[in-house]
Amino acid sequence: MQENINTQLLDKELEKLKAIGLKELSKTTKLASSKIEDVLEKRFDKIDSVRAKGFIAILEREYNVDLRDWILAKEQLQKNNVGSVAEVISKQDQEERSQKLIENVAIVREKEEERKKDLQKEREHHVIEIALKNESKSKSHAESYSWLYIILGIVFLALMGYFAYKAFMQDNSIPPIPPTSQTSTGTQNESNDGYDGVFFDATKPLDNIPTQNTQEVQSQDVPLESTSKDSMSQALAPQNTTTQTQETYQSSHPEQNFFFNPKPSQTDSQADSQKKPSDNILYIQAQQDLWLGVINLETGSKEQFAYKNSYEIPLNNKMLFVMGHSAFKLTLNGEEVAHGSKHPVRMYFDGSSLVDVNYTRFKQLNGGLEW
Repeated sequence: MQENINTQLLDKELEKLKAIGLKELSKTTKLASSKIEDVLEKRFDKIDSVRAKGFIAILEREYNVDLRDWILAKEQLQKNNVGSVAEVISKQDQEERSQKLIENVAIVREKEEERKKDLQKEREHHVIEIALKNESKSKSHAESYSWLYIILGIVFLALMGYFAYKAFMQDNSIPPIPPTSQTSTGTQNESNDGYDGVFFDATKPLDNIPTQNTQEVQSQDVPLESTSKDSMSQALAPQNTTTQTQETYQSSHPEQNFFFNPKPSQTDSQADSQKKPSDNILYIQAQQDLWLGVINLETGSKEQFAYKNSYEIPLNNKMLFVMGHSAFKLTLNGEEVAHGSKHPVRMYFDGSSLVDVNYTRFKQLNGGLEW
């Protein structure tokens, strides 16, 4: 069929028609110019076979041209298209078969996995049943041991109560030991620890001290030989002891002598009170255990303190503080510092004052870090 098609002759005849023009062809044949253009350009898929034969016959009759090869070329193209369609259909059938095969394999695998899961569940149920049985047995053993522990605890508490009662009775049965001379003891304590002017009243005369000591010595229930000798010597020479004690403290602690130099003592106490508010130590007193974090901005060091309810922090550099809660009181240089009630509390010491800061300001001061 392909050997009978003379494409050169067909192209030559179509060129003649193209030279005439679409408008003239449409005017003469009364055909649509679009259909004539499809014939001239060999657009076989745009025109069906029946109409194509009619258009070709009209053009051959009007212009005396041979367009038989045009029909043959269209028929050959249709046959080739049919063959390609068959190939496409066969390929689609093969793809569908392979897809079904894959689906069947997937179904088989799913069934196999479900079967394995069912077996695994059965095994787990079996293990759980065995564990429950063992747990019931262990509970019975634990209950028996718990009763034993309770009995042992009761026995232990009874023994502790008995020994406590016995110790209490022994303490009550021991006669009180007569106290030694308070004058010598007071003098020794003053020489060792130093007199701080808290436990004595400067308004009372000095003569009452030895008299009181003498009365206490005479009121002892069980006098001892050594004690009586010390008491007698102290009763005979109270003025000497008092004089020596005063001279000792005048030489060692002149600022603490309330009896002979009351005015300097008051001056020193005022100086101490003036020094204390400017000690630059932050005192924290919390109502409950408080977590405290301290950041030294100049050295870059960071410290976290254990849970306590009181702290004393020396303020040497610019510092940041973080408190776990707000139930606490701050005291700096003798003045109470106010703080926020949010949790946690963040504060900043700029070298002279302690102020409350928010989260954003805290991060800015800490170089963008939360801690």
